[in-house]
This record gives sequence, C-alpha cells and structure tokens, in this order.
Amino acid sequence: MKKKLRILLTLLASSLLLAFISGFILITFINSMKFTIDLSQYQPKELTKIYDASGSLLFNLYAEKRELVRLKNLPEFVPNAVIAIEDRDFYSHKGISTRGLMRAFVHDITTFSMSQGGSTITQQLAKNMTNKAQKRITRKINEALFALKIEMNYTKNQIVELYINQINYGYGIWGIAMASQAFFNKTPSELTLAQAALLAGLPQLPGYYNPHKYLDRAIRRQRIVLKKMLEYKFITKRNYDDALKEKIIISNKKKKAEEIAPYFKDHIVTYLLKKYGYKATFNGGLKVYTTLRRDVQVSLRNSLSKSKKQGGIITLDPRTGAILGMVGGKNYSENKFNRVTQAKRQCGSAFKIFLYTTYIGHRIGTLADLWNDTPIHFPSISSSSKTKKLYINEDEPNEDEETKRLLGWIPHDYSKYSGPSIVYDAIRESINIIAIKVLLATGINEVIKTAHQMGIKSFLKPVVSLPLGANEVTPLEMADAVSPLANGGFRVEPFSIEKIENARGDIIESHKIIKRKVLDGQTVYVMDWALKNVVRHGTGRRAYIKGYPIAGKTGTTNNFTDAWFVGFTPNYVTIVYVGNDDPSKTLGYGRSGGIVAAPIWKRAMLPILKKDVPLDFPISKDIVFKIIDRNTGFVATGQTRRRILLPFIKGTEVTKKSLGKKEDLLWNNLKDIKWLE
Repeated sequence: MKKKLRILLTLLASSLLLAFISGFILITFINSMKFTIDLSQYQPKELTKIYDASGSLLFNLYAEKRELVRLKNLPEFVPNAVIAIEDRDFYSHKGISTRGLMRAFVHDITTFSMSQGGSTITQQLAKNMTNKAQKRITRKINEALFALKIEMNYTKNQIVELYINQINYGYGIWGIAMASQAFFNKTPSELTLAQAALLAGLPQLPGYYNPHKYLDRAIRRQRIVLKKMLEYKFITKRNYDDALKEKIIISNKKKKAEEIAPYFKDHIVTYLLKKYGYKATFNGGLKVYTTLRRDVQVSLRNSLSKSKKQGGIITLDPRTGAILGMVGGKNYSENKFNRVTQAKRQCGSAFKIFLYTTYIGHRIGTLADLWNDTPIHFPSISSSSKTKKLYINEDEPNEDEETKRLLGWIPHDYSKYSGPSIVYDAIRESINIIAIKVLLATGINEVIKTAHQMGIKSFLKPVVSLPLGANEVTPLEMADAVSPLANGGFRVEPFSIEKIENARGDIIESHKIIKRKVLDGQTVYVMDWALKNVVRHGTGRRAYIKGYPIAGKTGTTNNFTDAWFVGFTPNYVTIVYVGNDDPSKTLGYGRSGGIVAAPIWKRAMLPILKKDVPLDFPISKDIVFKIIDRNTGFVATGQTRRRILLPFIKGTEVTKKSLGKKEDLLWNNLKDIKWLE
C-alpha cells in the first residue's frame, strides 16, 4: 500500500513538475514572440477626414471606411452588446475559450470543414492585427498564442476598445463609429440600446442582415442579442422590454458634400499621395484642413454649370494665396479632367496684363502714350537684318516652328483699325497691333521675365505674338500671376491645405504664408486703374457689378477656340476659362472672352461679393492724375473734346499741353514715328 502511495505521489509530483515546466516554457515562448505591433501605439485603419475653411467636414478618404471612437465616450451597453453576442466569457477568460474551442473543434471534425472559428474577442483582435486570414490549424494556434500575450499585457477595456473599432459591418464600413453613422446617422454616443443591439448582430453575416435591404432579418438578430444581454445580466428586464418596443428606423441619408468639390478633392488627394503615400492618405486617420470656402465653391459650380461649353473656374484669396474654390469642368462624373490645374491653353489677350505691367513698371511708357493702330507686316523673319529689330533685347532669335510660322505674318485686330490711340484705350479695347508695337519697344525677354516673376511657371516662347497669348498656361497659373496686382505687388504661392494632423492630433504640416515683393505699388495702382476700366467701359463690361471695384482682362484665341476672363478685386482673384477639350473645335464665331467668359465670372462672383463690404484698391503714394486729351496723349485744354483722367507714376506724367491739332502727333511718342509712316 505504501509502495503504491509512493508511486502515486511520484507521478503526481512529476505531473506537477511537467506542468510547471510546460507552463514555464509556454510563457517563455509567448514572451519571446515578436510583438510586431505595440498595442499601446496600435491604431487600426482609420479614414482620413478633409475639412473646408470653416472646419466643417467636406469629405472622407478611405480604403476601409473606419473612424476611431474611445470606450469612455460610449454608453456601457454598446460594448456589452458586442460581448454578449460575440464572447460571453470575455471578462473571465485569459484570451482563449476552452469551451468555444471544443465546440468549434467538434463541429469542424464532424462536418469536415473549417467554418467554425471558436475565437474570442481577443483572438479576433489578434487575427486582425496580424492580418492572417487563412483558415488553417497553424494559424489558429498562432492566433491563440498571440491572444494570450495580448491578455498578459493589456486590460480588457483596452482590448474591447480596439475590437469595436475594427468590426467589419460590410460594404466598406469598419468600426462602431462608421456603422452608427451609416445606419442611424448618429455618433456611437447617441445610440439607444435597441440600436446598439441591432449593430452588434450585423457582423456575423453583414450581407444577410443588412438593415438597408433586410430590416426584418436584422431585427430578428437584434432580438437574439437583447435576449443574451438580459441572460448575462448586462441589462435589466425593463431595459429589455423597452428596447423591444422601440421602432427601428434606418437612415437613408446620403451625404452630398463630396459632390460639391470633386475636382478639388482630386487636387488634395494627389498632393497627399505624393507626400504621404497611399496608406497614410486613405487609412492613416489624417485630418486635413483645407482652404476651400463652401459658399465660393457652390457659386463657382453653379455658374459654370450654366455654360453651354466646357471649361474651368478658380477663385483664390490674393492676400494669402488660399484657393477658395475650384471647378475643373461642367460634369465630373462624365469627365474627371481638371481644366483648372491640368489644361494648358492659350490665354489670348489676357496675357497683355504682363505686357503692360512691364511697360508701366519699367517706366518705359505711360497710359497716355500714343501709338498708331494701323496694319503692320512682318517680312521674312529669316532676314538677319530685320530679325534683331523684332527680337529686341535678345542676342539671337529662336529658329523654331513658331518663328517659321511668322514669315510674312500680318497681325490684326478683331475690329477695324482705330488709328492713333493712347495706351489706356489700347488696354481697354484690347488692341492687338498696339500691343505688338509696345512689346517691341519693351522687349520680349523683359515681358517674359515679368510674367515669371508674377507667377507664370510654364515655359514661354519668345515670339512676337507673345502678348496675344501664343503660349499655353493653366487657369491656376493665371490666378497666381494676377494676384500681385490685387494685393499691392506681392507674389504669394497658391495653396489648398492650411494644416494636417495625424491620427493622434499632432500637427504634421502647417502652411506658412510667404510674401515676396515683385511689383512696386505705383505700377500696381496704374495697372489696376486701367484694368478696372476694362471692366467698366471696355471688353470686360459683361463682368461689371455696380458698386464693386472689379479689374480684369478678356482673352480670346484664334478662331474663337478658347475664351478667358481674368478678374480680381482686393479680396478675390477669379479666373474663368471656356473652351472645347478638342482644340480644333471653335466656340463659334464672335464667342470671345468678353461674350462667353465674362458673364460666367459675374454669375459666380455676384453672390460672393455681396457678402463683403466693397473696398477699392488702395491708392499708392507718388501717384499724380492728369486730364489727358485722348486724341493726342497730351494734357487736355479747353479745346479738348475727348478727355480722360489718367494716373501717372510721379516723374512720368505728361507736361506738354495739347494744341488740339494733328501736329501734336509729330511730337508725341517718338518711339512710334516709324509706325506712323
């Protein structure tokens, strides 16, 4: 008897020792497992939120639609509903459930399948974190071991919080926050018990229980969840009865915010992908605060939608460079090509802005200078003796296709030749011949240099047709380059993102406004004065809004292929481009920038400007005004019939009085004598 007892005790001791050693080895093995994801730092895939300038949500970016919510911000019944239906022993087991595993094992063996998981919430979390979805026994073992390690290192609340943020509700909806929004248009903290129970029942078979399609099935499943919650004492009988009585109404609300600015969305996404990559952009939980103003965007979109032709329109704040609105086309669903940022088109006479800014800014001439609008003909440009006259300030001409095309080139105006005209009228009525003569007096390279300094980034070919818009630019470039005329002479880089926060709320990017002086205040004032009169009395009159200081310039290309209106106030720069995507097609005879684009500008800006106090462009120091005879360009006298008040930069003002006779032409503007022959 004693011998048997001794053997029994020995076996017992050996078993205990073996169990201890096995347990020690298991614990050592678990601890030695590479914890590739630190749970304390782990963030499940979370959608990126894009906000407008007011801080309101504009749209979401996601590969898996998911938004994090903290357990402390939830009613207790929300996680309890999940625990009741998913893992009743969650608070008592250590990561794996023996009962659940045995039940799953028996089912899988008898049915020759691997359909039963038997996984606890912790195991499911381990599976999600390790991203190993294959239904294999080895995976189950690793998953169970990983779950044990999670339980050894983290609290139950930490585990369940992560889990409820990862539940897949189907249709790209991940986590309790997005499910609450998708099905009830609520935040999780606003859910009722009945609603929380319904959501808890969906993940088993999201398609089968989809409440948008099969509400009766979802409610039957909800009843099971509520019954289990009552059975496990998560809720009282009264809670249970009240929940059963509650009518479930599924939200069918579909947000339209994303449709407001689809081209702007693409612009933002392109930037994020380039800088942060795909993972961070679509599931990094970023918060991107943009410059877009919803009221501006809606007004731009509505205005362009009324156009019969394709086009693009952009508005930015010239004081900061912030892009306030962007519409890249009439219908995004039909064509996603962004004509604001991607379409390089000839801008026609809108380019004259840079010509006359150089002419005035370099003190080459004034608005009163008289030039003769008469036909000119460029003979063979290949002639070396005449080439240098055409390419002023250049060492050698560019022998490119454009130069060859100009052999025997005869520029013309859209209307009849007007004869002698002062620069003010040449700008107001967009006279092409005078623009070319002014270009040759100013220097092609100097005009190109000014355009680049003001914001044009595209390569500009040094050709005689430069001021007629022979080169191609984007509407975004034009908005950038015109801004110095609206803000007192400063170059401010356009931008669309104020700041970006990561998922933890840390600011990882913040825009800093940098201003660089590119034009003096006197030049800006004179140009603004002239361009305001383009809108008030010239080719841009269809953009005129009474009581508001609007400066602008029209642009039209050959055969009426493209039409532009470049308009600005002290607070806004808005560029309208209209044209066919096929450059061989015309908008129609006479469909110029003043006819086609200017009215779109007015429709877009009228509701925006009416929200602001109309402030004029500030007058610069060292500006003097003179009343000028428009026939001669000299100071008007009592005999002058056509007169105009013009601003001059101090030191450049006209002093000679007009005699009111043709002889004045012989003394005015000696640079142009050759054109008067």
